[in-house]
Amino acid sequence: MARKYPDPDVKYLFSVSGGRCAYPRCKCLCVVKETKNDKLAVIGQIAHIVAHSDTGPRGDPNLPEKLRDTYDNWILLCPTHHNLVDKQPNTFSIADLKQWKSDLEAWFQTLIQQALPKVTFIELEIVTRAIVANPKEPTNDLTLINPLQKIRFNKLERVSHLITMGLSVATEVQRFITHNSLYDSTFPEKLTDGFLKEYNNLVQQGITGDGLYISLMEFAFSSIEGREIVHQSAIIAIMAYLFEKCEIFEK
Repeated sequence: MARKYPDPDVKYLFSVSGGRCAYPRCKCLCVVKETKNDKLAVIGQIAHIVAHSDTGPRGDPNLPEKLRDTYDNWILLCPTHHNLVDKQPNTFSIADLKQWKSDLEAWFQTLIQQALPKVTFIELEIVTRAIVANPKEPTNDLTLINPLQKIRFNKLERVSHLITMGLSVATEVQRFITHNSLYDSTFPEKLTDGFLKEYNNLVQQGITGDGLYISLMEFAFSSIEGREIVHQSAIIAIMAYLFEKCEIFEK
């Protein structure tokens, strides 16, 4: 029987790793964009740092079973390196895999931080185009809320750094929205409600907290081609702006 992994944890793992293999010097993209003949393909594999079973690679009977299939015990690897670390568990230790994971996530966060100041109207236009195409009726609510208070209330501890980084370029997002409003006065509401429609859909599925935020990012990212760092940075910026200023997430 196939294992059932917690979906929010899976999405978070892919998000903070940039969808890349954590094996040193590999960093290959584990998500292959769609072609004219095939859909997007996820080739990355979730590897266990401590084995799923007591007798598996790097098994540890002292680790509770409920902690074995969670983000904290996973590392994203390409098929080649997943096979390698499990075939040679005495060569690649628990400490090694934890370090690879930490190094990759730090590397990717640095890339995002470097890309955020480079986000322009071009990138913002690309990532918002599909979102505003089929909005629901506007809500007309863009109330400013204390972001730290809202982060705590919505239990967004894991993604708080993404919100903080995104807010660093909130001025550029505001300029972009204001600019588009000159040509379409309903643009802010269309953008908000594009996210709000998906937000409500996810909430009805029982998704909350960090998993809800990451799922909304994936919703936005799935609307564009490729997985460019600057486009992911643009999504982080838009999400943070809307998180602070509208009815996405509870106040």
